[in-house]
Parts: sequence; C-alpha cells; structure tokens
Amino acid sequence: MSEMVFTLVLLIITLGAMVLIVALTRPRRKPTGQTGIISGATSAVSNAELFWTLLALVTGNPIFMLLLRASNKTGQPMPPAEDMMQMMMNIVMTVHQFMAWYLPYVLIPSLVILLLITLYSRTRYPRLFNRIIAGLGAGALGTIALDIFRYPLGVQLGGLPGDLPTMFGMFITGTMPATTAVILIGYLYHFLNGAGFGLTYTLIAGKAKWYWGLVWALIIEILMMTTPPLLIMGVGPFGINPPWWPKLFLTSLIAHISLGIALGLLAERFVKEKGTIFAILRSRPESSS
Repeated sequence: MSEMVFTLVLLIITLGAMVLIVALTRPRRKPTGQTGIISGATSAVSNAELFWTLLALVTGNPIFMLLLRASNKTGQPMPPAEDMMQMMMNIVMTVHQFMAWYLPYVLIPSLVILLLITLYSRTRYPRLFNRIIAGLGAGALGTIALDIFRYPLGVQLGGLPGDLPTMFGMFITGTMPATTAVILIGYLYHFLNGAGFGLTYTLIAGKAKWYWGLVWALIIEILMMTTPPLLIMGVGPFGINPPWWPKLFLTSLIAHISLGIALGLLAERFVKEKGTIFAILRSRPESSS
C-alpha cells in the first residue's frame, strides 16, 4: 500500500511539473499600446528564470523526499531483536533497503540536474547562479558551525544517542560497525544535506537579514526532532523519552542556533540581490486579456 501511495505522489509531482513547464514557457502577448522595458522577450526570460529557480529548489533538496519515504519504511514493524546491538542492526538494514533505492534514483539524478542548472545559469541567469553558489557554500559552512557544538556536546559528552553522520554512513552502506570509509561517506552526506538546506534558504529568501537564517534553522530543528532518522532511535519527539530529556533537545537546539546564525550572516554577505521567491512570482508580467 505504501508503495502505491509513493508512486501516486511521484505521478502527481511529475504531472504538476509538466503543467508548470507549459505555463511558464507559454509566450505572453504584449498589450496594445504598452511601452517600457517589459517586452515579450523579457517576459520569456523572466518566466524561464523562475522555472529554473523552482527546479533548482526541488532538485537541491531531495532530503524532503528522503523523509517522506523513510517515514514509510521506518514506520513498519522491525524484526524482533534479542539485544540492543541486534536492534540497531535491524534499523540499519531496514533504512539501507530504502537508501539503496534513494541514492541512484533520487539523490544522484537530482545532483546531476542541479549541476546542469548551475552551469546553465552562470551566464544566462546570474541572479540564480549567485543564489545557488552562495546557498550551497553558506549551508556547508553553516554545517561546520553546527558541528562545532554538536560533536563535543552531543557525541563526546553524550547529549545525543549517537553520531548522526556516522549513522548516515551505516544507512548508506549497510555496514556495522562503522569503518573509516563508512564515517567519511556519512559525513559527506551530512554536509550535502547542510548545503541543500542553505540552497533552500537562499533560493527562497534571497538577500535577507541574518536572523531569517536563524528562523530557517529552527524550522530544521523542529523537523529533525519530529521525523526519522532521530525518532527511530527510540528517543521520542524532541527527545522526551528518558534519559534524553532535556539534554538531547538542548544540544540539538544550540547546534542549530549556531547553524542559523552562520547561514544567515553568510547569505546576507554573499547573496547579491534582495527579493524572495514570492516577490519574483509577483513581479511576473500579467498576461493580456
């Protein structure tokens, strides 16, 4: 049943994308007697830039598809386990089954498409190019700011049930315990997620005041506290299950505040133009009646 629902969601998204492409690329007529710099050619370029921006927003954030799909997988009953180590192995293998599908069919194609959009927009849509590069860079550097607090407080001092990037590596490879290669793969995926969150922020917000980066990081915090992979560790939403409350929540909150401040400051410094994606939508020329 869950496979049918997921396929239906993908079908709806695909059909919606096709409708959007048609709507955005449809030629717009210039009203009779209109003067000024907005012409049919300018409108077409504006529509195309909006389309590529929305496509970059989707392909740069396959993490949301991961959460949707992982919620189905991890919500299913786990095989019975005799001890904690066996339970952890069951979790790793269950999520690995999904990752074996997710990586080649969602993540890698999305990254390829995002790379092509970035190269294509470099000379054609400099605003989009700037927001992609600034967002990816700010997100990756913001992840370092997050780890400055997450690792010592969460891993070394026991504020978190484990090192989440290392768990990502085990989920991807299906290997336990973690080797050096598994840890490197997990941290690569960890920074890729951070870069994707930064990209989301700059594509939506543009050049905004730094504190909006903090708001975005707090939204990420809420998502992390209420979705897999954290919930499958048995800590409960926001880490309310003993003995994790309140140390887990506070550790994660401090780390994400650091992420948000760094992301907001970097984006405010390196994104060149103001204007949210909603302002871009409103600025599109209206079609004639």
